[in-house]
Amino acid sequence: MNLFDKIKTEIETEEMNEFLNLLVDFLNNLEVLHIGVCSENTGHPLDYREIAKILSQVSFPNVHSFSFGEWLLISNSHCLYGKLGDITQILSNMPKLNYLELGGQFELNSPIILNELTELTIHLDDPMTAGNGGYISQETLNNLLNSKFPQLETVWLDLDLDWAVDDEFKRIDGLPTNCKDYKLTEDFINGK
Repeated sequence: MNLFDKIKTEIETEEMNEFLNLLVDFLNNLEVLHIGVCSENTGHPLDYREIAKILSQVSFPNVHSFSFGEWLLISNSHCLYGKLGDITQILSNMPKLNYLELGGQFELNSPIILNELTELTIHLDDPMTAGNGGYISQETLNNLLNSKFPQLETVWLDLDLDWAVDDEFKRIDGLPTNCKDYKLTEDFINGK
């Protein structure tokens, strides 16, 4: 039972059903979804984990651009990335995704397959403020590295890792042959 079916069974009115049908139609046609804040809005990292739980229950069949935890700079300042929560099911519910930007600590509970993804950007930390939701887990990194992105062309991974990484990044499907632009931050401990 998806989120909308659950709401329909709990709140059974004609107006609510009409609203939910319009909402489902809107989500089925949605192509761009950006969730975040701007530097004018808050002075601290946000916690998006409850939003992630809700998003994971919704299908986004036509979303091709998804930015989660975005920090839009209105002024010349630094970013504050928060906690995104588990994004595994959210990404699995976006089969047409070709642009993905994550701003903050996230969890992947299993490898994912995004057949149309061409651009991936992950920011965990602002180097000047250290304003972030924390490091990603080793399990999340492993699941990211074992994910399949056969069309990936552009990658920017700002993972700010606190453990050793050696040749593991070469395992991201598509990087060795397809990537035209590939950038890793220097803030991780060199591998063996």
